[in-house]
Amino acid sequence: MGLHYTGYPYLIGAAAAPAAGLLCYRSGGGRRWINAWRAGLLLVIVAWIPYIWAYVIQDYTLLPVYEYSGRHEFIYRLASSWAGGGGSLAALASVYSLIILLLSRRRVNGVLLASSGLMVLALVTLALENNAFTYNSVEAYAGAGLNPLLQSPWIYPHPLATFLAYSSLLAAVTALVAGDLRGRLVALVAWSILSLSLLLGGVWSYESLGWGGYWAWDPVEVSELVPWLLLTAALHAFPVDRRAGQTLLYMSAAGVFLALLVTRAGLSELHGFASPAAATVTVAGAGFLVFLVLALRDVEALRVLAVFDRRRPYWLGVKVSSLSLFYMGLVTLAIMLWSTVGVLLGRIGSAPTGDSGIRVYHPLLAPALLALLVAMPLSMLGERLKWDNAVGLLASGTASSIALSLLGYLGRVVVSPKSSLLTNIYILVVLPWTGIALAASLMGIARFFKRNRLVAARLAIHFFTAVLVLGLLVSGPYSYNSSYYTDTRLKVGDELVLDGVRIKLLSYEYRLQEGVIDAYTPYAGRSPIFYAGSVAPALLVTGLDEAYQEAVKGLEELKRMGLLGLLDGIHGQGHLEVYNPTISLPTGNVTSNGTYQVVLENATGLLLIRPGEEPNVTLQLVVVGDVLVSPTEGLEGARYLEGPSRGSIKLGDLTVNVTGASVTLVSHGTGQAPAGGPAYRVRDSMLSINGSINGVNLPAVLSDEAIYYVGLFRSNEYTMQLFRFLNETRLGRVLLDGGVDSFRRELFPANCTWPETCLGYPPTPTQVAEGAILKLTFQVESGRSVTTKTIVQRFELNGELQGVRGLVATPLVVRLPTADVYLEVYPPLREGYHELIVYYLHSVSKELDPTRAFSLASVLAAANLYDQGNPNYVVQLAMNQPAQMLHEALTLYTLSEHFDPDNSSIATEGLYIRAKIVPGIRLVWIGGAGLFLTGIATAVITGLSSRRGGESSEE
Repeated sequence: MGLHYTGYPYLIGAAAAPAAGLLCYRSGGGRRWINAWRAGLLLVIVAWIPYIWAYVIQDYTLLPVYEYSGRHEFIYRLASSWAGGGGSLAALASVYSLIILLLSRRRVNGVLLASSGLMVLALVTLALENNAFTYNSVEAYAGAGLNPLLQSPWIYPHPLATFLAYSSLLAAVTALVAGDLRGRLVALVAWSILSLSLLLGGVWSYESLGWGGYWAWDPVEVSELVPWLLLTAALHAFPVDRRAGQTLLYMSAAGVFLALLVTRAGLSELHGFASPAAATVTVAGAGFLVFLVLALRDVEALRVLAVFDRRRPYWLGVKVSSLSLFYMGLVTLAIMLWSTVGVLLGRIGSAPTGDSGIRVYHPLLAPALLALLVAMPLSMLGERLKWDNAVGLLASGTASSIALSLLGYLGRVVVSPKSSLLTNIYILVVLPWTGIALAASLMGIARFFKRNRLVAARLAIHFFTAVLVLGLLVSGPYSYNSSYYTDTRLKVGDELVLDGVRIKLLSYEYRLQEGVIDAYTPYAGRSPIFYAGSVAPALLVTGLDEAYQEAVKGLEELKRMGLLGLLDGIHGQGHLEVYNPTISLPTGNVTSNGTYQVVLENATGLLLIRPGEEPNVTLQLVVVGDVLVSPTEGLEGARYLEGPSRGSIKLGDLTVNVTGASVTLVSHGTGQAPAGGPAYRVRDSMLSINGSINGVNLPAVLSDEAIYYVGLFRSNEYTMQLFRFLNETRLGRVLLDGGVDSFRRELFPANCTWPETCLGYPPTPTQVAEGAILKLTFQVESGRSVTTKTIVQRFELNGELQGVRGLVATPLVVRLPTADVYLEVYPPLREGYHELIVYYLHSVSKELDPTRAFSLASVLAAANLYDQGNPNYVVQLAMNQPAQMLHEALTLYTLSEHFDPDNSSIATEGLYIRAKIVPGIRLVWIGGAGLFLTGIATAVITGLSSRRGGESSEE
């Protein structure tokens, strides 16, 4: 594939900027080189406009437009430009160039020009290697569509904040490398925006994606936390020692490149940006190593943080805070780096996440968080804090922690009742220090607000940090631990009561989305899901169609013989006489003289068809029911009796004339019934019948290929179900009419030989609805307030075909004064498939030929089995167990044909809901928002102060 026209300005600008910068550096200056450098950066900035415009107008000649965009509304077409891996890096390069250009308005030097030019070149190279500018030569009718998880208004604030934060951080480091001390101010702005990005990511996952919480130690989450921790440590270290702060800033920049590498290496199943090409790994890894080397070159500067001045509690607090944050950043960086290398080498499948993340991160980071909270009051109370007051403060905090933890151990104080004892004790240990930090920050703000606004603003950052920590302590266990959920089902009109809140399901509605996507071209021949999804259609036209046709003929023949009803069983009664039978007793077999009367009650006659060597088939009649045998003498412990017999059995409209029967007297699963009364009664006995029905003598051995295939389909539960699926759907009628020839030609072109070269191309539609929605309306009654809330569950076809799952289940969140009522809501499941996918296939199949609808069902069935951690698993399963793939495809296809949206499982069984209370969640949002606002305020005050000559940052 070639280069798209949108890539040329990026590449020209990315080549011109470092070239001009290096020439300026070597020559010691020169206006023409500076102008050339600025022109290069400006070209990279301006290039973002046509790049975004290609997504807006849906120019499918640009490959990422084709892969990440579709016929969405404008808001998502625009956002899809940074939704993919390459597009996000192109945006990062443009934003970085803009910040550097703004920084260079007054001061430039060769180092700034050269280092920033090389940074732009690295970012554009990463974008290029992630297909940001690749030309698409395939004629496209529609794009694959935006990842369903990203089709949310949150795709604007969270990613853009991340790009701006990373760009600002890299620009700050570039400025400091060039000796521009304004880099510290830019670093503070970057920290504020990165704080906002982390907050927005948490709100997005909590409020929109239905993950039940705001943090799960997902690798992409952690990779963004790494530079934030190291940058926070750097900002604390700068007042102590400029070299120490700059060293930590270099490490935070290394964390940015590690984050870029993590998202491309595929460590996260929740963020689909994996593209671990060699060049991508090389460039991102090189950026990481460059800044790591810069940090290690002056790592000795960090020693000053470990030298404690006993006379000054204030500086002790600042240094301990810096070291605690540095330790947490170093631990998370090391784990992410180890995981990334392990994934790239194929040694591990993913980084620690979820429960495994908790087991890894919590023990390592919890002590450092406690140390940070202990140190915070010392640094917030200023230089006037003396050791006698500091010791008293530390002693009171320690005593409170010990007392609370002891009460927690004894069970007198419980914060999180369904969490572990260790979790509760840790929360109780940390809570007093959080309270002290809150009080100390408020005291400091009140003290400095009028005298020194810069110090007050910094203290406000610490206040909101304590608020955030308090929110994490209170809400964290409830937001993640699944044991806090209550499971229930709601039909229309039913209600759930939780913490005094009444939630009633008022209505539901299924409908298709209006957009259209191409469900074939982006995936055919390239996707493991499509390879696996082509197995079932292939089986359908390479023998199953003929077998089904013959079996239907066989059923017609059995109907002509009057035996068809016996396949499913016919109830009846009968009376037999058995002469001089052989009786099986525990002591052995004996021959009895005399005639035994056998009366059948609650009997069912069944015709068994046993295929032998084709086309031979045996028809056998058995009758199962209760029997009474008399006389009873000699039958104690009898297992069966067999001998010449005569009589008749009435099975519905059929009369079986019995000429011989073997009566089995053993009850199924309960053993022999006791003798007693005038007859020997046995439950569920079985009779093998010799006799005639409508002139047909049974058992019979026939040479009939049609009936032979009936026997094959009825030989086990699996094949019986396949036959039922075909018999109940339009697809079966197509097979009977021989209408699969064109379908067969689409699956097997003339130049292919089954199976290897024919797989991967099931004829799914090139233009089909992009998804379906389930609209749910609830009535929420809280106190005197009664409101109506509507949530929408979405199924996006392209997400399912891409293997990231197409279902986006939006939660219902009811806000209370001190907590949230949080409801995870899911569409009902049928045979392992959620009803939204069943409804979608049901609706789009109306406009499709049955064979194409079945191809789509086959691919969706394969997608349902797809494992992101092992992409080849579904292909291996299809190759090793093709019958299972056929069964899965027919199951989904049959469900879709018989689906009734007005009588769905929601109406019959109820909507599945998991509900819980999440206390203190508002503190998390307030704390995170406060960090951003006070961080920006601090940056503004710092900038204004530097122009006026500066306000003292210390007392």
